[in-house]
Formats: sequence, C-alpha cells, structure tokens
Amino acid sequence: MNIKQLMVTFFIALLAGGEIGARVLTDKFVYSQGEKVVFTFDGKSEGKTIILKYLSKKGEPVLAEIGGEPFVWEVPSEFTPAAVGVYQKEEGQLTYSSYFRVVTPGMLTTYQIAKEEYKGLNVFMLDGGMSAEYAVQKSLANLTAGVSHTWRIGPGGGPKPVWGTPDFLQQSVQHTVDLYNEYLGKSKKLKTVIIATGVPAVPYLSAAMEAPVLPLHFLVSVNSTKEVSSILEYSSQAGVPCYATLGYDASMDGVGVAWIKLLALPDEYRKFIIEHEVENVIIAGIGEDVKSESYCRKLSKTGVDGQEYADGSLYILYTQSGSEHDIKTISRNVVDYDTLSLEKGKDLADWESGVVNRQIDNISKGICEHTPAQVYSLIATHDMMDMYNLGANMGMYFMYKNREQTKVSVQGTYLNEYLISQPLYELTQGYIPLLFWQFVPPVSTIDRIKRDIQKVVDTYEKGVLLENKTVHVNARIGKEELVQELKKRGFRFVTKRKDNVEELWNLSDGINSPCEEVVQNIVEQIGVKQYQTQCKNALYLNMGDLKLVTNNIPGLVFHSFKKK
Repeated sequence: MNIKQLMVTFFIALLAGGEIGARVLTDKFVYSQGEKVVFTFDGKSEGKTIILKYLSKKGEPVLAEIGGEPFVWEVPSEFTPAAVGVYQKEEGQLTYSSYFRVVTPGMLTTYQIAKEEYKGLNVFMLDGGMSAEYAVQKSLANLTAGVSHTWRIGPGGGPKPVWGTPDFLQQSVQHTVDLYNEYLGKSKKLKTVIIATGVPAVPYLSAAMEAPVLPLHFLVSVNSTKEVSSILEYSSQAGVPCYATLGYDASMDGVGVAWIKLLALPDEYRKFIIEHEVENVIIAGIGEDVKSESYCRKLSKTGVDGQEYADGSLYILYTQSGSEHDIKTISRNVVDYDTLSLEKGKDLADWESGVVNRQIDNISKGICEHTPAQVYSLIATHDMMDMYNLGANMGMYFMYKNREQTKVSVQGTYLNEYLISQPLYELTQGYIPLLFWQFVPPVSTIDRIKRDIQKVVDTYEKGVLLENKTVHVNARIGKEELVQELKKRGFRFVTKRKDNVEELWNLSDGINSPCEEVVQNIVEQIGVKQYQTQCKNALYLNMGDLKLVTNNIPGLVFHSFKKK
C-alpha cells in the first residue's frame, strides 16, 4: 500500500468513525468514464454495503448499491461528470464517508499554468483559479522577464472551474511548488518569497522585489458543502489545518466556489523556503477587520464552537450581504444549501483578499521555527485601497531607484481593472499602475489619480504632471465612462484597450488583446534581448526599501517577527 493509499484509507476511516472494520479504501480520488472504482475494507466486510450517491444533484439520488464482494463499480461510459458520494450502510445505519470525482478530458482538478515561447519571450497562460493563482502566474512572468494573460475563459466569462477532490489543497500546494521548480529551477536562490492572497497589488510587490508568490488559499469549484467539508477534513488529517468560505462568483456559471484557506505553513512551502535559500518571507493581504465581501454564516458543527477561523470551519459567504439574489444563486449552485443548519450571520474577513490573524500567527511561527528565513507581515488594517495604492507606490519607487541604472522615468499611468496587469513591463517602462475595482463609479477611480498617484509622483519626480502624460485605460467594464471622465479632468493623452477582446493569449485571431499588444511592443519596439537585459540589470527593492515605501501609506502596517 503506497502513501497515497494510506492517506485515503486513514481519511475515510476517520470520517466513518474510525472503527477497524469500517475503513474503506479507493486508490485515488479522480476517475474517468469506463474506469473501475475498487473499494476495499481494511477489516471485515461482512454485513456492509456501499451506497454511491450523486453529491452534485439535489436530494443526492442513489447511483449504485454494492452489497458484497467484489466491491467494484464501473463508471458508465456515458456518465455525466459529477462528485460521487461514498456512503456505508451497516445494520440499517447510513454513514457518509467521502467522495470521488468523475471527470472528462479537459476538466481541471488543479489549476494549470502553461508556458509558450514567442520569438524568445516567455508567455505564461493560467487555466483555472482566480486572483491567488493569477498571482503565481504573474510571479512566473516577473521572474523570467515574460508576459502573461489573465486566464482561460470558462462558462460565465470568468475562469474555468477547478473541480474539488478531497486532496485538493495538498495537490494545489504541491503543484505551485512544482511550477516554480520547473520554470525557475530547483536550485535557484530566491532572496524573498511572498505568502499572500491575490489582492491586485501583490503581483507588483512580486515584480518590484523579484519574489515569487505562494498562495495563502486556493479556489475550488463544487456543488455541495459535503465536498468542501471533505477537503477540510482530509487536509486537517494530513497535517494542514485550514478553513473555507463557500459562495458563488457571478463570472462562473452553475458552480459554488470556495476559497480553501491555509491555517499553518504547509511542509511543501517549508521545503521550498529552505531549498531556495530564502532570506525573507512576507505575509501580505487585507486585515481581518477590513470588511468588503464579508457577510457570512458558519455551518453548524464545523470548526470549534465559539471560535472564528478554526480548523475545519466552513462559512457560507454572501457577496451581496444575504440578499434575495444571494440566496437564490447559492441555492441553485450549492445543491444541499436548503438543508443546512447555519449560525447567525456576521461580518468576517473579506473572503478573497483577507488574511486573518490566526493565519499570520501560525504561518510566521512555522517559518521562524523551521526555516532560517526572517518573517515580515504587510497588512492593510483599515482600508483595502491602501493595499491597492501600494502598486503605485512600489512602481514609482522602483523607477526612482532605477533612474540611473536603467534610465526609467514616468511615462504615464495604466488604469488596470480587476484583474489585469503586466507588472514588470509597466514598472520597467515607466508606467504607474492605478489598480481599481471596476464596479465603483468612474469619478471615484479618476479622483485617485490626483489624490493618490500624483502625490506619489511629486515625492520622487517633482514637476511631472500626470495629465500631461499618457493614461492607458486597461479596462473592459465602464471603459468609455472612464475615458470621458479623464478628458473632462484635462487629461490630454488618453488611450484605451480594444473593444470586445478578452485578456487572452490567442494568436489565431491576430494581435488584439492587451497581453498580445505588450508582447508585440517588446518584440518590435524594445527588442526581446534589450527588455530581458533591462529586467536582469534592474535594481530590485530590498526590505529597507519596502519599509520606506510602506511608511508613506499610513493604512499599511509592516511588521517584523523576531526569531526566538
């Protein structure tokens, strides 16, 4: 029996009550049409029946009943992909054990990042995931002087679903480390590593400090709370405590989506820090007291009574504060929602960008005690916009630091909506990023140029007026309104991304997406070798620089942890 089988056995046994005769074994969690699923009991099987149910359908219809040796179920050749629940029946009592997933080609159970070389330039392409996985993709582009798109498009216009399996978190963590080792090299020395959520400023922190991002959480798609509970249970028993927030995303049709959140340093991250001789680790995100998409209800009997963010806690997250639309959408996408026993609603940490104190404490402790690295935290404690503004502050300081080295100076501003950016390209070519959420009024976004961005420019390059420089509106939603507002304010050199084009690397329809146009500019105007030399010779920020930059943003708290 291999390690994976032992883990599967141990996990299912615990869920089934831990009795010697109750342990069930399958050799994996993902199957294809036509494959045989072989169940074995570690102990006596007499008197036991396995019941398989559709977890992905309301009411959990029974798929099959296996009443004796051999305990085998063959996935029908035309079987619709689904999460299949494994129940045990003994002496009339039915007990949920775990689940496995049946997939068809092209379905994801872990996010993927492919790489293509275009005329000597690396282009990275994310498939699955969302903001946190996007930060990994952008880090790879930053550290290899490459470019990347946003993500491959799935149903609903957002990313493609990454379907849940009980070992989802372990697979995601390991895959992240494997990606960096594959594309950067297993022995590459990395001075700084960032452990963070995918708040849009994080890829700029990565670019300015030449640092990879290890996600604090990963996005999984499911259709039932049982799937998420099994992920939490499996992870906890594997020694990786975690909790989850489950809701929906308007850009992803027909699925519930959950952020599975690390509550301790995974062993894979610990090894990565040691093997790459990392000196500094920065834990970054939005503080737990900052409210945004925060209204939630905890699933009863998960985690620890009276504690928030405890290991195993599962929260249902309502992006519109529990509105009728929220309830209707969650009920449609999470098929067992109407049967749940939920605690009273409350506002907790933002589900996508938030970092809770328990995460900071546990992960910093793990790094301090088990690696040579120095640990820091960088947290926006009162306003999410303080972290968004870090992008502009980092960008401007990067230009200032490289004013002699690469002769970079302010060329203009990039208005980058959630979620689009080319951080290293923008910083090395003199463009200051204004990161914004596209569903706020255009007047509020443009106000920030004068109120926040111009102030940063004045600090390092006095006399440069942004209204006399290029402003590129890198937006899809509300683009024309932003352009009109800029012109009304006296900005004379306004450009915008093309209409009806996704931020996707796909040359079959020509050069038209923002990332394709950046690649074209590097290839035809800058020169690939010249661009790579610029990036290689740049002076990247150190911890002293970061402290200086964050001191100029009152709402950001930069903290150093002492080793014992």
